[in-house]
Amino acid sequence: MLTSARPLFLSLSLSLLFAVEALAQAPSAQISPPASTGRVQPESLLLITMDTTRPDHLQPYGATNVETPGLQALADSGVVFDHAYSVAPITLPAHTSIHTGLYPPQTGVRNNGIHYVPAEVTTLAERLRAAGFHTGAFVSASVLDHRYGLNQGFEVYDDDLSSGRERHPRMVPDRPAESTVTAASAWLDKLADGDRYFLWVHLYDPHATYSPPSPYRDRYQDHLYDGEIAYMDSQIARLLAHPRIAAGRGVAVIVLADHGESLGEHGEQTHGILAYDSTLHVPLIMRLPGSKAGTRVAQNVSQVDLVPTVIDLFHLSGDPGLPGRSLLPLVQGAGPAQSAYAETYLPFYTYGWAKLRVLRQERWKYIDGPAPELYDIMRDPRELSNQLKEQPGIAHDMQRDFQTLLSSMSSPEREEKLPIDTAAAAVAANRRGPSRRRHLGFCRLARQRRRFGQHSRDRGHHRYRRDS
Repeated sequence: MLTSARPLFLSLSLSLLFAVEALAQAPSAQISPPASTGRVQPESLLLITMDTTRPDHLQPYGATNVETPGLQALADSGVVFDHAYSVAPITLPAHTSIHTGLYPPQTGVRNNGIHYVPAEVTTLAERLRAAGFHTGAFVSASVLDHRYGLNQGFEVYDDDLSSGRERHPRMVPDRPAESTVTAASAWLDKLADGDRYFLWVHLYDPHATYSPPSPYRDRYQDHLYDGEIAYMDSQIARLLAHPRIAAGRGVAVIVLADHGESLGEHGEQTHGILAYDSTLHVPLIMRLPGSKAGTRVAQNVSQVDLVPTVIDLFHLSGDPGLPGRSLLPLVQGAGPAQSAYAETYLPFYTYGWAKLRVLRQERWKYIDGPAPELYDIMRDPRELSNQLKEQPGIAHDMQRDFQTLLSSMSSPEREEKLPIDTAAAAVAANRRGPSRRRHLGFCRLARQRRRFGQHSRDRGHHRYRRDS
């Protein structure tokens, strides 16, 4: 909610120790005078979020066995971030951070279905609507239904799934990309010439169970996940060809995923249970007016960097309470390295297992859990060799920095004794009405639990059980 005085938020500084800001003031509804940076200020903004999409299954990231010409064309004309990371391998928490610029401990949104975005948190749509933008959102799955609070600031929040898929319906109700893109295009058609807009389009197709439509189902019959990605890419290309979006219209385009998909790595078939980069590494591609085409950024970036980037891009009033940083200096070849946080609390809320939390510092990644892990991502991108014992100094420093980080965002006592948020769950249930539990995405988890069953210890998941 955009107010004249917002509550205190604990924020992270850009330094290694994540110093806490004293007070986060609310952003003004006015657009600040443009800074003399030589950047071109866009007229409008398109944000596309791709659910469950691994970067290494996209052509801009080197994939050769799946065709994604739409995203490749966008990458050729824009900026590709090679090391972008999710805050959580779970749809609602990740999207909440994308839209608020805050980490899950700061928003309280840690899992699908039982949490919702607090009204006092300011969303990107609220910032842009206050600056005079028309705001429209078109989502493709019930886990982002308006009842969970991401509709804050949107004039139109289209979560109508009545045109849902007929082929092998998923456990979470959804609609195919074609339906979502058609609805978003119709909204664009109604805007008057000269209207500035913020359009968010969420596409769910690569989520299990994989069932791409023809001809992708036949073309990728042995790799249906890739078929879903290729189909989704075709619809992204259709949206990018809209006359109000096409190159030359002054529209900033940002495409990223909420999280990836394990596809069997580390014994996980889908996502949400573990905190490895098979589910945390995400694609991030931008097309910004005035930026150099074909740029690649190698530094680590986080989903919480999106809101500060948009604030910088459109010269909105800044917000010192945000933990992220604008990515525009990185696009221009400058900017220091910055640490990043991630977590998955789904195992805790669903199975009573341990919480998994991640601190990332340049090439090093530390996973806090019952059996802590340390990986050199540069040398070991698949996270196969735990360096905790081999690198005791780095492990010590990262454990210390992790505790400092966590303390700056949430009370350690609260994190250690975190119960299921029954009040939030009750509010969500009241908003939800008599919907079925499958709408919350629990059926997939139950199936995964049965799949792991008594063999979970053999597959490595025993490390995350609190009683092990």
